[in-house]
Amino acid sequence: MAKKYECKRTPEGVVCFVALTGRGGYFLKNVGYHSPDGFEMGYAGSGPADLALTILCDHLGVKDASRKTYLGKGHESKESGKAWLYHQDFKFEFITPHHASTTISTEQIQAWIEKEYRCRV
Repeated sequence: MAKKYECKRTPEGVVCFVALTGRGGYFLKNVGYHSPDGFEMGYAGSGPADLALTILCDHLGVKDASRKTYLGKGHESKESGKAWLYHQDFKFEFITPHHASTTISTEQIQAWIEKEYRCRV
């Protein structure tokens, strides 16, 4: 299913709405690993890292994004491991350059993963 991650700065902070093609959507809930203050964008800190990790977890269908799922044996083949491995590079490519808003499609994410990591998810 095609999704668009619509991230924007609001008076309450950065939010990310996932628009589903022809079916409404939902707001992403922060996996909350890096930043105690929530999502951010426009720089290379912990808030942008959480936004990147949360988007990748949603894109890859990860249900448990806890650090222990990443550190487990054979994590490279698990979707949670991929999200953890990719999220810092993803942050620099898609989150850091944008200060007020950005929209990222599932097609863009997939193309980026295939180009950067030479794998299909």
